[in-house]
Amino acid sequence: MRKIFEPFRFANGTELHNSLVMAPMTTFSANDDLRLSTDELDYYGQRARNVGLVITGCTITQAEGATFPNQFASYSDDFLTSMTALADTIHASGAKAILQLFHGGRMSLLRPDTLSASENDSFIPGGKSRPMTEDEIEAMIASFGHATERAIRAGFDGVEIHGANQYLPQQFFSGFTNRRSDDWGGSRENRARLPLALLAEVQKAARNTAPEGFLIGYRFSPEEPEDRGISVADTAYLVDQLIEGGVDYLHISLRQYDAPSFREASDTRPIVSRLQPVINGRVPLIGVGGVISPEEAEQALEIGYDLAAIGAGLIINPNWSETVRNGGQPTRELDPEQARELAIPQPLIDMVIAYPGANSLTLKSPST
Repeated sequence: MRKIFEPFRFANGTELHNSLVMAPMTTFSANDDLRLSTDELDYYGQRARNVGLVITGCTITQAEGATFPNQFASYSDDFLTSMTALADTIHASGAKAILQLFHGGRMSLLRPDTLSASENDSFIPGGKSRPMTEDEIEAMIASFGHATERAIRAGFDGVEIHGANQYLPQQFFSGFTNRRSDDWGGSRENRARLPLALLAEVQKAARNTAPEGFLIGYRFSPEEPEDRGISVADTAYLVDQLIEGGVDYLHISLRQYDAPSFREASDTRPIVSRLQPVINGRVPLIGVGGVISPEEAEQALEIGYDLAAIGAGLIINPNWSETVRNGGQPTRELDPEQARELAIPQPLIDMVIAYPGANSLTLKSPST
C-alpha cells in the first residue's frame, strides 16, 4: 500500500483516513444568490471520496471581498443552509471538511474602490485600491471570526485562512503592497500583524463554539518577485509566528510542489526544504502544485510535506484513488466534452479553457 493511503493524525486528535487533500479550487459555480449550486455540490461529492481532507474553494467573509464571479459566500446567516449542504456532502463521501476563508483586497472586483493595505493598482482595469481604515481592518478581522462561527454551526471540521496568492492578508504582509506607516505596516513584525490577528480571531470563535478537534490552518505564498516583495526569509518568520500563535497546520501555495526559490536562483533546493528547519515538525505542512500522479504525491511526502494536495488531477479524475489502487495512472488530459460525465460544473470548464496555462493539465483537442 502506498504511503499516501496511510491514515494521518493531527496533534489535536483529528484523524484522516489517508494523507491526501483535495486542494482548494474556485469553481465559479455558485448560484447568482451566492449559495452553492447543485452542480457544485455534486462536484465536491464525487471528489471527496478520494481524499482524507477537502479544503473548499474560498468563501467570501465580506461582500466587498469577492474576487471571482459566482463565488459562494459565508458573510451572513442567510448562507448557513448552503454551507451546511457543502459540509454534509463532503462528509457523506468520507472526508473531513475545511472551509477556506477569503478576502480579495485589491484583487476584488465588485466595487470601484477596492481595499488593500495601501494604494495599489487593482485588478479592475484602471482601478486603484485605497488603504483600509482602522475600522475597516477591524471589521474585516471580525468577519473571519463570524464566518468561523457559521462554519462550526454548518458542521465543518475546520477553517483555513487564505493568506496566499496576493489576496488581502498577503497584501498586508508584503512590503511591496504594504507601505503603511501605522501599526499595520512598516517593519516585518507590523506587516505580520494582520495574519496573526486573523488567526487569533478565528481561534477565539473556535474556543467559544467549536467541538474538540476543530482545525485552523493558514495558507501562504512563500515569496513574491517584486522589489520589497516577500522573501523566503520573510516567510520563515511568518511561519514561525503562526506556529507560535497556535495554528494547527500550514498550507503552502506553489505552482509546483518541489519548486525552488525564484528570487534566489542560485539556491536550487525546493523551498519546502528551506522551511522545514523552521517548522521542525511542530505542525503539519500541506504541499500542492503539479501533483497529479501517485508518484508525484509520494515524492511530495518524501521531500518534506506531511500531506499531499491534489488540484487539477482531481478535476479530471473524480475516481483518482480507485484508478491508483487498481494500478492505473490518472490522466493529465481534460476532454471538455466529458464535463458532465466527470461532474465538472460548466463555469469551471469555461475557465480552464480560457486559461489553460493556469493548471497542470492539457486540454484534449477536438481533433484528437
